[in-house]
Amino acid sequence: MGVDTEAIRAALEPVVSQHDLELYDVELSGSGRARVLRVSIQDPEQPVALDRLATVSRVLGPIADELVTGHYELEVSSPGIERPLRRAAHFRGAIGEIITIKHSASSDGATVRERGRLLDADDDAATIELDSGEHRTVPYAAIAAARTVFEWGPQPRPGTPKRAKEHTKR
Repeated sequence: MGVDTEAIRAALEPVVSQHDLELYDVELSGSGRARVLRVSIQDPEQPVALDRLATVSRVLGPIADELVTGHYELEVSSPGIERPLRRAAHFRGAIGEIITIKHSASSDGATVRERGRLLDADDDAATIELDSGEHRTVPYAAIAAARTVFEWGPQPRPGTPKRAKEHTKR
């Protein structure tokens, strides 16, 4: 029997809001005794502290127990730096960020994975500027998976002036 994650979202969202947090995502995966209900929450102002995650987890547990039948594990966490993009609101919140997107909106209909900066997102599609400079608008219905990409920044190249000076001091 299927579990409606939208019904779970609707039940959990007001409770999460009471703790001054936002419900980012709800995902139920696995089967049998290996089912996991993943609830991602965030504070738009700052990272969510572990004690807040634990408090919200204790409050959400009994509510989830009424909505999910059978054995499952409840996992409450923040969505992380590289977060999944599943809903239009997720895409809108990631405008300006680098993302990867796996979709079937290519000219030949093949599934492709592309990387670029998210330029725009509305209720129907997301527009990215690919690393090549090309702009691509992808309808959400064609997206198999998408996530933000965290970049550490430019890596120093071997032979930079600092390293060159170190070598001449020997």
